[in-house]
Amino acid sequence: MVYDLSLALDAALPVFEGDPHYSLSGAIAIESAGYAVSELKMSTHGGTHIDVERHVFLDGRDTETTPLDIFVGSAFVVPAIIEGGFAALPEGAFASLERGDIALIHTGWDKHFGSDDYLEGYPAFREEDMRRLIGLGVKAVGTDLPSFETDLSCRIHRILLGAGVGLIESLAGLEPLLNKRCFFSAAPLKLRGGDGSPVRAFAVV
Repeated sequence: MVYDLSLALDAALPVFEGDPHYSLSGAIAIESAGYAVSELKMSTHGGTHIDVERHVFLDGRDTETTPLDIFVGSAFVVPAIIEGGFAALPEGAFASLERGDIALIHTGWDKHFGSDDYLEGYPAFREEDMRRLIGLGVKAVGTDLPSFETDLSCRIHRILLGAGVGLIESLAGLEPLLNKRCFFSAAPLKLRGGDGSPVRAFAVV
């Protein structure tokens, strides 16, 4: 069974302050030309998306040079417990992961999508949990949160991306896959010089 783990993109898509807004407008109409072409404008970090090193490191790999297999492969969906402003990973989450896995973290925050709370009140991940994931040898970490931290320091981004770990943010619909292993794909667009990319993330069980 294929599970769609992506947010829908439309003009109401929330973005962080200063980020480009999403728009899809007609450029060529069927009525006049016999075919349709649209113009798409959006942030490279809008909706369900991946982050690569270039997002926080000037000399980091971009979306073209980042190995594609970082975002494709065997994944395990683990729970997080939201408390005190943090999304903490229980001990059992680490025991479920294997070297080379993509760790997908379910917080349930995607249920806030469409409300003001989605970008304003989400929890952050704990540095110690992310460092443990690096130590386990995961190749990417994905989450249904809109970001890995709640400020502009990008501290957690730098820790993970600096270790060569890919990031996937703003996933949706992880709950049916909780505590399950699956094949996962969040392949980015091949953007030369890109710091991230929207994706159509999905899982197969």
